[in-house]
Amino acid sequence: MEKERIILVGGGGHAKACLDVILSTNKYIILGYIDIKQAEFLNPDIPYLGNDSELTKYVDTASFLITVGQISSPAIRIKLFEKLKQLNARFSTVISTHAYVSPFARLEEGTIVMHGAVVQYNASIGANCIINDKALIEHDAKVGRHCHISTGAILNGDVTVMNNVFIGSGTIVKNGITISENVVVGAGSNVLNSISANSIVFGNPAKIRKNA
Repeated sequence: MEKERIILVGGGGHAKACLDVILSTNKYIILGYIDIKQAEFLNPDIPYLGNDSELTKYVDTASFLITVGQISSPAIRIKLFEKLKQLNARFSTVISTHAYVSPFARLEEGTIVMHGAVVQYNASIGANCIINDKALIEHDAKVGRHCHISTGAILNGDVTVMNNVFIGSGTIVKNGITISENVVVGAGSNVLNSISANSIVFGNPAKIRKNA
């Protein structure tokens, strides 16, 4: 099978983890990475291709994966995604060989499922999402666009996470809960009730601490 040519958009810390996932699949030829400046840590065999102004040169030769991290705000990832969409770029959807994604689950473009993550039956994940190491997305859960489900987080069955949400590491979300858009859930939280939009929540049980 011919390998897919891919370019990473971002050369920071999250790019390290994405690179490891990509290499684990043995499905891609990494042409290089785009960033505002050259990163020292990346494999020297992966060339620096320049900053965002260079994206136009490569839209016909490769697909893209946004490898900028998302801790609280997804703004940079959204900006890059929309810029690439305007250029009619293609996006890769990358799944670690050490993850499990049900054949009955749905993943949209530009999403990465990282080592040890599980995406169960009839779950759906929107575009440009990070499903980080050992995250669990249970049956019938729905995750919107531009979300980061952090390491070890658990979304139980029928959970709905809307667009632009960050779920911190080790968080547990009760089955049937809805987390509205533009929410940040702090690490280690236990979400027992639905969360309104534009909120920052944390704790056990999780409570709204302030508006985002």
